Amino acid sequence: MRKTAILIAFLSSNAFAEDLVPLSIFGGQSTDEVAGSANFIDDAQMKKSGYTDIERLLNEVPGVYSQTEDGLGLRTNIGMRGVSALRTTKVNITEDGILQGPAVYSNPSMYFFPDVGRAEGIEILKGAAAIGTGPRTTAGAINIISRSIPTETNGYYGFTMGDDNYFNQHTYYGGVMGNLSYVIELSNAGTDGYKEIEAASGNDTNAGYRKNSDLFKLRYTMPSSYIEFSSQNTSETSHESYVGLTRQDFADNPYKRYAASSIDKMDNDYHRYILTYNMDLSPSTNFVGKIYKSKYSRNWKKVGSIYVSDDGTDSGTMTEVSFDDSNRLDW
Repeated sequence: MRKTAILIAFLSSNAFAEDLVPLSIFGGQSTDEVAGSANFIDDAQMKKSGYTDIERLLNEVPGVYSQTEDGLGLRTNIGMRGVSALRTTKVNITEDGILQGPAVYSNPSMYFFPDVGRAEGIEILKGAAAIGTGPRTTAGAINIISRSIPTETNGYYGFTMGDDNYFNQHTYYGGVMGNLSYVIELSNAGTDGYKEIEAASGNDTNAGYRKNSDLFKLRYTMPSSYIEFSSQNTSETSHESYVGLTRQDFADNPYKRYAASSIDKMDNDYHRYILTYNMDLSPSTNFVGKIYKSKYSRNWKKVGSIYVSDDGTDSGTMTEVSFDDSNRLDW
């Protein structure tokens, strides 16, 4: 995909006080000091790439691999060190140390992934070193670090556009007012998709997605402690489908999608609220307590099955679609 980027930074400062550093699964250590294999992707690297696809961002990390499903990074399949990548079920995913995913304990399939387009950094732990980060650490752990509250006025705006009406807009602004400090961040990205849905009467030919995300943090700082409230909301609408093609249609155009799949749509809605209390107990020890609430909902409309003549193994087209049970294909 060809992309063009426009970046603006105003009243910019990257300086952060020690007490403003976000929660890290590295425990304040560098990647060289962490017991086990650790990697870190920082803010500068993420802004340079402009990626909103976590699979692309992780391509540069040794021992981490993915099986791209939609080409957009919405339904992730991430694995580490030979462990199955299927729907990222063997990797513990957190943001600021808070578990992510629709149902981490009962059904860890990552049908929804946090918006990495607004992240400040990504921490990766592989192998046994990740065992203390959560319940799904067979392969390792990934922690997404959200935007930190700055110690002085700090702002940024970036815009990227590309083929298939792709766009990615990212902005944040923060500052300090006495004992209060804050940051506000907005991110939205989308594309019409690279697949071609057959036009039919009144159907939607959009094969892409739209993803909108916002973050708000407010902190009150005291002499040796602070209390912080964080709110994060993400909405995502995608138009991917499980409906495939007959062999002949795939040979003619692998990017084709049947008109019947145009109604396939997934709506994801995610909200998370965190109340954090941090107190310095000594120059080298501090106490951090978090209370959080997350809410996730998904509405997934999709074609359940389709009927194709010649059981789909020989050449066939949509003009041969039949509703005879003997010609049913299930997947």
